[in-house]
Amino acid sequence: MSKILCIGNAVVDILLEGLDLKKGISRDEFYKDSLMISGIQVSTGGDAMNEATILGRLGANVALVAGIGRDKSGFMIENAAKSAGVDTSKIVWSQTEKTQNIVLAIQEDKEKLFFRQPQSDSGRFIPTEDMFYGASIVSIASLYNAPFDRPEIVKRTIELAKKQNAVICADVIYGVDRELNDAQMKEALQGIDYIFPNEEEAYLITGEKEIADQAQKLLECGVKNVIIKRGAEGSYFRNISMEKVYPAFKGNMVDATGAGDSFLAGFCYGLSGGRCLDDCFAIAGAAGLIAVESVGATEGLKDIDTLRVVLEQRQITLKDGKL
Repeated sequence: MSKILCIGNAVVDILLEGLDLKKGISRDEFYKDSLMISGIQVSTGGDAMNEATILGRLGANVALVAGIGRDKSGFMIENAAKSAGVDTSKIVWSQTEKTQNIVLAIQEDKEKLFFRQPQSDSGRFIPTEDMFYGASIVSIASLYNAPFDRPEIVKRTIELAKKQNAVICADVIYGVDRELNDAQMKEALQGIDYIFPNEEEAYLITGEKEIADQAQKLLECGVKNVIIKRGAEGSYFRNISMEKVYPAFKGNMVDATGAGDSFLAGFCYGLSGGRCLDDCFAIAGAAGLIAVESVGATEGLKDIDTLRVVLEQRQITLKDGKL
């Protein structure tokens, strides 16, 4: 299989189940000896880490590039990545900055409320040419999030990936704390082969309400293929020659954390095997479903057999042969 490089952020997630902050907590409950909730889980997270972990478990040739601190959280990320079969030799270690930790409270309606520290500068590394050697696929995780909240870093990453003739995939996190304006980012998008915003992100980037118009605007920015994620409605695909809607896999949603990362990882796995577009979407859809059916960003997908079971249960026949 082709070598995949996942470049972006890696964090430690602390997931709280059963802490419904929307309903609120009474004074009596709060001042008990301890406030009981249904579960607490600590795991690694961050888009690049999530994608690399899933790809490693699927048996892909994958490397992680992320900026982390030399602290307990950083070493936890390194060990977890190694355990998943990920090449960690390209991790950028900071001697002075801490690894970012994020607390996620999963609400009754499965929405997540985030508590996080200020953005650590450990994640604001500068990509270097040696990081990309041998990579056939580069997954940028994620645009608008450090270190890809600066147009010069986005452009540099794309240029270095193209020097290796790599296919570039890019996820999107369109946050309120972004440090670049839309004109700068649109200029920086040129050269991306596949972009993966959700509907809201596509609207915020393009200003267009209709999904076809959103895709057209992104194509005009120089992106070759647009994939707009629509949750339970599936995915919308468009390039200059075709458009197609891919339905979502139906299942029991427990926690949506990491679903988009798993979807993108599955898509990259298909690309790395030279599979057709329909197969890439089928693998991506199965990986995304596994993610939402368990708590945590990567807890559900253990190995390639986990993915095979989902495809077999839904009688999905891959056009380019079995996994």
